[in-house]
Amino acid sequence: MKRPELKVALQDDGSRRVVATAVVDETARTVVAERVQRADTFLTRLVGLLGRDRMDSDEALWISPCRGIHTVGMRFSIDAIFLDRDMKVLEVRERVVPWRATRFIGGACSVLELAEGGAARAGVQIGDQLEFLAASEAVSPEA
Repeated sequence: MKRPELKVALQDDGSRRVVATAVVDETARTVVAERVQRADTFLTRLVGLLGRDRMDSDEALWISPCRGIHTVGMRFSIDAIFLDRDMKVLEVRERVVPWRATRFIGGACSVLELAEGGAARAGVQIGDQLEFLAASEAVSPEA
């Protein structure tokens, strides 16, 4: 399996910050998403995907910590993959439509939100082992 390349974006202040890493399903040997944005602060978890019209098929939002999600105020359906602390898939919820909520999933530590159909495209199943490709949190413009 060819691993996706890390993507880096310029911020408004001219610095470069890694905004995404790739996530692969080691069990199915597939790429789940090539661009993963992390929501790990109160504000980024609060906002999530609100205000967006859609997600591209190659992107995901990784919410951590998280045991349950809602789509209140969203404009599109998503797939949600619930992960334990070792990135093992505990639950896969496909086509979570707007204005819905999932129950809390016992043992879940984070949730990977994908465009609708993304979980099936990547063949993600309960028990699969996901891996997030390593990336540094910040990169200076000279790097």
